[in-house]
Amino acid sequence: MITSSVDVFELVSDSISRYNMIPQGCRLGVAVSGGADSTMLLHMLWQLGHGPLTVLHVNHHLRGAESDADEARVRQMAQSLGLEFLSLDWHYEQQDNLEQAARDARKSWFLSLIKDDVIDRVATGHTKSDQAETVLFRLMRGTGPRGLAGVLATTREGLIRPLLDLERDQVESWLEGQGMDWREDATNRDTALVRNRIRHQLIPTLRDEWNPNIVEVLAQLAELSASEEAYWQEEMNRLLPTIWKHTGTAFVAPVDAILRLPTAVQRRLIRAMIEQFKGHLRQIDFNHIESVLLLLNSVEGSGRVQVPGIDVFRSFDWVRFAEPGLDTLENRNYEIPLPIPGNVELPDGITTISTQLVEQEYVYTEGSTDLDLSSTGSSLMLRNWMPGDKYHPEGSSEEAKLKTLFQDFRIPLWERRHWPIICLGDQILWAEKFGVAKGYRAQTGSQKVLKLSVMRRK
Repeated sequence: MITSSVDVFELVSDSISRYNMIPQGCRLGVAVSGGADSTMLLHMLWQLGHGPLTVLHVNHHLRGAESDADEARVRQMAQSLGLEFLSLDWHYEQQDNLEQAARDARKSWFLSLIKDDVIDRVATGHTKSDQAETVLFRLMRGTGPRGLAGVLATTREGLIRPLLDLERDQVESWLEGQGMDWREDATNRDTALVRNRIRHQLIPTLRDEWNPNIVEVLAQLAELSASEEAYWQEEMNRLLPTIWKHTGTAFVAPVDAILRLPTAVQRRLIRAMIEQFKGHLRQIDFNHIESVLLLLNSVEGSGRVQVPGIDVFRSFDWVRFAEPGLDTLENRNYEIPLPIPGNVELPDGITTISTQLVEQEYVYTEGSTDLDLSSTGSSLMLRNWMPGDKYHPEGSSEEAKLKTLFQDFRIPLWERRHWPIICLGDQILWAEKFGVAKGYRAQTGSQKVLKLSVMRRK
């Protein structure tokens, strides 16, 4: 593909303008490895007059003296253009995926520079060819519409890709036309690496045998997917706060509110829930989303599934997203002398029981659950519900097990763990939501009354 220098300038300038990549006065970091793409990126931005520019280089120390030579070359480029140069020394620690670890290290450093107000945005040298390779890689590995969006032109974090409308041969032709050289990384031709096999084997085969415009087709697919994803992201930002709520240690959502939505939206919503809880979607695949979807549609009405980093628990009308291991017995049981008056925070970290003593003329109001202390004294205990607990609530015709009341009131299993009970010895006098035991409710004229309130932090 032959493209004039003027055409290249127009393509890059149009991309920058279309996506508003570089606002007025933006302090721009330029990620430069020394290869063709990043070398062109730096000189293109400098010639277009964008600035102030800061040259950013990561020395991964993976190729010994060659890595040091890359850094020296990039430093020299920065000096020749009169630009500030910043570098990061990164040393590989044994991990499963070297390429991913290196990418994570670069991104982490770039974002830290933005966070520390050293620069406002970072430009990287991703091209249309990189875009095509990314889409193919994700498609073969297994991805959804979000993955097909490939490399985004701009990100909310502050990364920009001004060269996404250029193919790799256009970059090299422009550099040759400008009389510029660049550093070649020999590992870029190592076909033991998946991405290199895609670049040097798969895409040439697809271009020769299937579609000569395969790179353009894949880039268009990425752009369409990115637009779709931007729309869905806005929809999830609107919908998610109406569906679920934070309960201190977890998030809960009403199952029926999710199931009323079309299946496509349900899947998107589950992904959004997982992403908000974890902060990312790494290790989450189609089967994880489907397992949660099946749980929500289960006729049993209860169950749980594990996805990487999350315990998803369904009980009655609710689903909970929490860290695995939250429901251990370590902080479940408690037994505390009830302060009168006073406040007690339960081990769940979000519930507080408040008590108030009334020792003046008392007037009963309909629905009150205040306790008459005249026959009990003040030596009451506050504890959690235990299997086998039962009592006779005021207004009920008979004694009932709390387990039965939980089921009748459709109390989710995870809420029962810390459910507060007030006892006098072995006798239950009060249980949250179910009220005072028969014979212990305060009446008009009671001389010593305990008022109770339960508060939960969001």
